[in-house]
Amino acid sequence: MTTTSEATEQERPRGPRRREEQMYGLALSLGRANGGQYPWIWDSPDEIAENVYARTKPSILQIGGAVPTRTVYRVVTWVAFFLLVASIGGLWMWLSGIPMDARPGHVGWLLLPLALVIVWGLTYFVGRGILDSAVRNRVARLDWLADVACLTAFEGIKERQATAYEYKPGASGEAFEPKGPAPLPQPYGASDAGAAELAASWMRFLGAGDAHSIDPKTGTNAQSTHYVTRVDTAVDLTEVPSVRELAGGAAVAKRRALFFSAAGFTDEARQFADRADIALFVFDATAGNLTGANFLGEAVFRTGL
Repeated sequence: MTTTSEATEQERPRGPRRREEQMYGLALSLGRANGGQYPWIWDSPDEIAENVYARTKPSILQIGGAVPTRTVYRVVTWVAFFLLVASIGGLWMWLSGIPMDARPGHVGWLLLPLALVIVWGLTYFVGRGILDSAVRNRVARLDWLADVACLTAFEGIKERQATAYEYKPGASGEAFEPKGPAPLPQPYGASDAGAAELAASWMRFLGAGDAHSIDPKTGTNAQSTHYVTRVDTAVDLTEVPSVRELAGGAAVAKRRALFFSAAGFTDEARQFADRADIALFVFDATAGNLTGANFLGEAVFRTGL
């Protein structure tokens, strides 16, 4: 089977031939379903490939059939072997009961054990070759079906990524309705980790239902299918370098950017955010308040995320 690191670089395998047409269609359907249902489209390519293959393999075995085992082959060869031994033993006992002077007339029967050995040997080696060929063909078929299904799933995920990148708040024209409860006030304030979770909660309230906090080592503190978010808990105003870094990270992630600041933003930071289409927010964890800090931030409260 194709390695996960190379999976997304491959072209679609060639189409079906004759009896493979139905299995090919089922593999395509499986790939479309997996691509449409994959839960987190912004995983790394290696993670997507690994997870898609793991989801696909069990279903591919149902479509293409399980790989033959050696159980039946072993039963047949051992039965043939015991019949060989029994035949040789019976022949020996029969010849032993013949008088010595009559044995030369039956010497031709001694060729029977040799014939039986040859037959058993052919049964063993030819049967083994046939089984090995069947196993190779079945494995190749399963690999082919898995490639069809997985590459179809990758295409579906890429389409979802492109759709997410083109997403615009309020594009549906529907009135904004909160998608979850507003975060409660935090009487003792919030740590950096707590502020990241607070930002994710606000994102969910504003419409990004799959928002969650993440490891800040990635350069952002929360994300959803359509957005990446940075949170600044410092007591000083957030300056333009931090907003510029978020803009770069959002461009790499192919998503829109949101910036949450506890203290607010400098004029230069707001001006840059306006040019880069970044929505700015000021949050107060203690009071449980969130306000827009630029036009885009204010618009979110009307359109939702």
